[in-house]
Amino acid sequence: MRRGISTLLTATIVAAVALSVFTTLFTISYRRTSTSVSSLWGLIDYTDLHEATKLAVIVRGDMATLKNIGRSPVELEYIVFNTSNGVEILRLDLNDRCRILKINEACEVSLGRGTLIAAITKSGVIVFPERIGIEVETSEAALIIPITFSFRNLGDIAKEFEIDPELIAKPYPNQRDKRGVNGSVSLILPEGREEGEYYDKEVSTISTKCQGGGKDDKIPFGVLIVGYDPSWVMESRGVNPGAPPRYTILIAGPKSKGQEKLCIGKSDVPLTQRGFRVKIANFTGTIKIYDSEGRVVACSSSNPSECVGYRSAIGTWYYENSGWKLFMDGVASYIAYYQRAPSGQGQEMSYEPFLFLGDLDGNGLVDILLVTEDAYYGDSSKYNDSDDKGINFLLDYSTEPLKLKLLRVGYVLGSSDGSIDGGRYSAVILYLNLLFHDNSYPDEQQLEDIDRTDWVLRILLVDEEGNEYIIREYRYQEICNYHKTVVTDVGRDNYFTKLSQSIYIPIPASGKYWVVIALQDPYYYQGTKNDADITIGIEIIGALPLLR
Repeated sequence: MRRGISTLLTATIVAAVALSVFTTLFTISYRRTSTSVSSLWGLIDYTDLHEATKLAVIVRGDMATLKNIGRSPVELEYIVFNTSNGVEILRLDLNDRCRILKINEACEVSLGRGTLIAAITKSGVIVFPERIGIEVETSEAALIIPITFSFRNLGDIAKEFEIDPELIAKPYPNQRDKRGVNGSVSLILPEGREEGEYYDKEVSTISTKCQGGGKDDKIPFGVLIVGYDPSWVMESRGVNPGAPPRYTILIAGPKSKGQEKLCIGKSDVPLTQRGFRVKIANFTGTIKIYDSEGRVVACSSSNPSECVGYRSAIGTWYYENSGWKLFMDGVASYIAYYQRAPSGQGQEMSYEPFLFLGDLDGNGLVDILLVTEDAYYGDSSKYNDSDDKGINFLLDYSTEPLKLKLLRVGYVLGSSDGSIDGGRYSAVILYLNLLFHDNSYPDEQQLEDIDRTDWVLRILLVDEEGNEYIIREYRYQEICNYHKTVVTDVGRDNYFTKLSQSIYIPIPASGKYWVVIALQDPYYYQGTKNDADITIGIEIIGALPLLR
């Protein structure tokens, strides 16, 4: 037992020291390259460049061959030598042979000054070359592997994390190749019907834009999630930094009062059924959130002048009970409208209607959210997500977890199947942010609403045989106090708080292993309890592998 604690403590100290060294180097190099972006954006950009930049050194006498063994071309600005007079930094001329090295390209450097110990790229990345044929000096033990999400849709996420297709299949009716979520009434996406899926259409809550018109320009909602669209996040960080913001939106709600309409093209979707759910991707336009008194409390727009003086609408907003309403007007690349099955019968669904992908706080990282909340908060005296008459059309829960296999870690370490070699690596430190919210209220009594304990997120280590080892799990009872179910002061309160986590994952001494993150909503209705619905999300920053 003491030995195990000692090993864990030693590994944690090593990880902390390695991270400290990394941060110091990053600060030195980043300071000289940019002051116009946030620290977190800079850290992520740096780690991505660092992961892509690798140099090998082959020493022969007083000459060294410097070779680019990374995955992108390298433009070097300085070479660092350890000389008899101390450290000397040589700046390369613009026409120097080593100035630009394409992938697998090499150049020669004279060692007359001393030992070559590092190189610095024009982007500010400090590279410690691996020495081949003389001694192995690799910086992998101090390398943070960025696992920032660059996907744009669920197709990308399936490839990134090797997800079973049946768990994220679109929920068309009368198809049985879906599993993962069940409910009292299934969400379906009508197949072959125009009102189910739309591409490149105008979408608005201004009811006069629908055929037949209407009297309102806002709609009530139970849950509203607004984030920067993943495609815009990638574009703004790369080819087009000045691109106007585009948004991704999830709306879930109860039946409407009758006059409110969501207009897509010239049609209106039937909000008067048994609740609804809408996912909107790549939205360009204006989003405003109104309180029960009709005042604008938050605003975001592709035209920033539309929202001067208002808090940003980016984030999560809950519930119909609170009287929130949404104004939205613009165009979107894709819109999906999910209905509760008219038959009133529940059939197993996939996770697709419940997943949200987007940057929720503008830090340049795409969040993954599992959202089973729909419309209402509740307490131990009634079903959550049921209306004041006790009608519970909106209850959903997981039948099996959604598992995200972090293949990127193994790929960066040289494994074609994304695995981690236990013979070479002793552990991985995983860095992530965790998001959580639930609809149990009042907050002071929420543990009475859920008298059954279970987990909502797990960190797993999986071996070649498929055996799962639980490294860390987060249960409702642990994280339900990190948020407010109902927000009354929009300026000061937030619906959720991101929890920064560092998780030590020991790797056995032999074999192949994968790190997996699992999500689920385990709470289903029994009587009037155990039915709380949740929002659980992750934002992964990176992983630090430790050599044996």
